[in-house]
Amino acid sequence: MKNNKGFTLVELLAVIVVLALIIGIAVPNAISLSNKSKKRMYISKIDMIIKAAELYGEDHPKSTAIGSCSGTTGIVTVDDLVKDGKVKKDNENKAGKPQVEDPYSGNDMSNLKLCIYRENNQIYAELVCNGKKWMDNGIELSTEYCPEPDNS
Repeated sequence: MKNNKGFTLVELLAVIVVLALIIGIAVPNAISLSNKSKKRMYISKIDMIIKAAELYGEDHPKSTAIGSCSGTTGIVTVDDLVKDGKVKKDNENKAGKPQVEDPYSGNDMSNLKLCIYRENNQIYAELVCNGKKWMDNGIELSTEYCPEPDNS
C-alpha cells in the first residue's frame, strides 16, 4: 500500500476558499470600526477645542462678543488657542508652524474659527464655518466640509 503524505489539491482549495471568505467578512468590518473610531476622536477633539475656547474667553474677556459674534468680534482660531497654550499642537508643518491635526481626514485644523461670546455672565464658544455656526447634527464632520472661503 502506498503511503502518500500531504494534502490533495481539493483540500488546499477548500482551505483557501474558507480563508478568503473569512477575510472578505473581517476586513470591511475592521475598516468600518476604524472609521467610526476616527470620527469619535474627531468629535472629541472638536469638543476639547470648544472647551479650550471657553477657557480662552475667561482669560481674555475683552476678546469675547456680547450675545453673539458679529464681524471679527469674538472670533479666534485654533492657532490662537495653540499660541495661548489652551490647545496642544500635534505637529509642525514644513514652515515650522504648529498644526492641530484632524484625526478623521488628516487635515490641519489650525485655521478653524470659533466664536466666543458672553451671555448671562457665561462664556460660550461655537465652531464657525464660513460665517455660520457649525454643529454636529449627525452629519460627518471634517475640516474638508468646512473649507475656507476662496477670496481669489
